[in-house]
Amino acid sequence: MVLEGDVTTDFDVISYTRSRKHHGNNVSQNRRCILVCQHDSCCRNGAEAVLAAFQAADTEAVVMGSPCAGQCNVGPTVRVMPDETWYCRVRPEDVEQIITEHVDPEAGQPVKRLLHPRFHPQFW
Repeated sequence: MVLEGDVTTDFDVISYTRSRKHHGNNVSQNRRCILVCQHDSCCRNGAEAVLAAFQAADTEAVVMGSPCAGQCNVGPTVRVMPDETWYCRVRPEDVEQIITEHVDPEAGQPVKRLLHPRFHPQFW
């Protein structure tokens, strides 16, 4: 069950994006924000465990639960900002690969097998 305060609001996401644009040099260009949908449909498919796995991972990225991402049929959905990478059907065992191949500063390559086809049709 998601407790109050575990899920970010749209304002939090907007604030994160604006702080990167506004503060430029004060915010690492490689720092990403990982949003894990925590709405009912995604939670029924294991989103709470996915969020916990990201929170436990060794990463400098900001990790937050998010309200409904609107992709209920392919949850759990994970969105990586600021590059707007959308992952679908993410499992806790996928988290390490997402971190090491995509999120870590020296990485930067999305995990193709998990990319959401609606947002990344070039990979399907």
